[in-house]
Amino acid sequence: MDIRINAGLGEVRLASEGFEFGDGKYHSIMVTKNGKKLELRIDDVLHAFSSLPEGSNVVKAPGVAGGLFLGGLPIEINTTGKAVSSVPLIGTIKDAIFNDQLLYFDSPIEFVHAAIGQVGPVPQKDNNVYSEIASMTSAEKSVGCMKEGSFSLEPGAVKFGDNPHSYVLVTFGKRHNMQKNFKMDFRFRSFYPNGLIFTLIGTRGKQNNYLMMHLYNGRVQLVLKTRKRVEISTQAVFNDGLWHKIQLVKENKTLNFAIDSIPQEKLNLTKKLSLGNTMYVGGIPENDIQLPDSLIVQAFKGCMQGFSINHQEEELISEKAIRHKVGQCFPQVEKGSFFPGDAYAIYKNQFYVGALLELSLELRTTQTTAVLLSVSEPEGYPALSLELNQGKVIISGDMGDRRPFRVEQSFQSEFAICDNKWHQIQAFYVEDKLTLKVDQFEQKYWLLDNGHITGARTNSPLYIGGLPDSASSGTLGTRENFKGCIRNMVIGGERTDWTNMDGLHNILLGSCPLIVH
Repeated sequence: MDIRINAGLGEVRLASEGFEFGDGKYHSIMVTKNGKKLELRIDDVLHAFSSLPEGSNVVKAPGVAGGLFLGGLPIEINTTGKAVSSVPLIGTIKDAIFNDQLLYFDSPIEFVHAAIGQVGPVPQKDNNVYSEIASMTSAEKSVGCMKEGSFSLEPGAVKFGDNPHSYVLVTFGKRHNMQKNFKMDFRFRSFYPNGLIFTLIGTRGKQNNYLMMHLYNGRVQLVLKTRKRVEISTQAVFNDGLWHKIQLVKENKTLNFAIDSIPQEKLNLTKKLSLGNTMYVGGIPENDIQLPDSLIVQAFKGCMQGFSINHQEEELISEKAIRHKVGQCFPQVEKGSFFPGDAYAIYKNQFYVGALLELSLELRTTQTTAVLLSVSEPEGYPALSLELNQGKVIISGDMGDRRPFRVEQSFQSEFAICDNKWHQIQAFYVEDKLTLKVDQFEQKYWLLDNGHITGARTNSPLYIGGLPDSASSGTLGTRENFKGCIRNMVIGGERTDWTNMDGLHNILLGSCPLIVH
């Protein structure tokens, strides 16, 4: 979900990153503006917040003449800079409310190809591209887990962002004089909206000069800083997880910029650029580099491939390039982070369960038994855990009185959960009630009896996908690491990106290998 707002002094973006909503279900979307403060909530969960730029407060609209379009736009309206996509919606919109007033669709100013008052069919997606949340209600019994198969790797591609300060340092020889004419080609893909693609720092005495390309709010932005700072930015967003080809050509006093063979704006510049012969790709070192004050860098999280300068494709994987904490790439990926079987995350080093906790995640795996989440004090209690165990989904807890309890969801087949399709797990713990819901099954619940403590006073790490050897098992029935993909994780009503967690160990971010049938 991507919201763009402009009150005349610059665009503000509210976006829900890493979540999928094309599942055929209804989702509530609420965008609120209170003065300059902006919020985006989806299904009552806060996904993004921001503020309008200083000096802007009112977003002006056409009023009674009309101007609020739903589901699409007339072809004659120029959407450049005003819409993320011109592709119309296939689906259903209902209960639209603007400033506490319900918008009635039975008397619109105009409509085209919209079935007013009817619920449209759920669109069928191409199974080669998307994996849907499975319902597991089939009477057919599985005879085993889906075979995992072997994962191939994309030749010559480099993965950035799984570790802090990952980058590739490329040093150019005399044949690649970046101060004169040059041609640069490469491909990239990412699901993240922000991140450094590359930067060239100025020569000695011109260290405040730089040429930088980065993802900014999903758009590709090219920035040149000499005596003044100039920038050009694409109108389309490119953090869709697909490969995109970039070409950058300096020809005399013009810098031409194209993405997927579509020309973008041009930069007019002096004939000679005061740029050095070193280029950082994907990020920068933690130390030992002096950046211009105006250069703010976020690490790139994704893959790049085929970096070539003046038709010589050797830069990222050449022996001369210095690679730091980078990895390899799967050929095709979808949203979600991949746990290869020895990975785990630390959500928070000191996590307090208390008397209220809400958990939600989606997973796909070829395992019947694995750790999903666990928090436990060193002595094994208080503790709370969520796991797969012999094909069942189990949430267990001990409030500290050494009287453990559990709720489990079983299926017609032990192998239903390991079909390598997406499954949604939701768990709620409120004082004396514990509930568990998997996919479309009816929720399972358990009520605390008299005498039970109704709050888990934990102050230890909350682990996701596995445990280090030193951690207590708590209420887990297994210590086997999870192998597969996890996405759309919400804990305590908050969505925290993997990069903002307290610790990551061997997780491949935004790299869920795509199932191609």
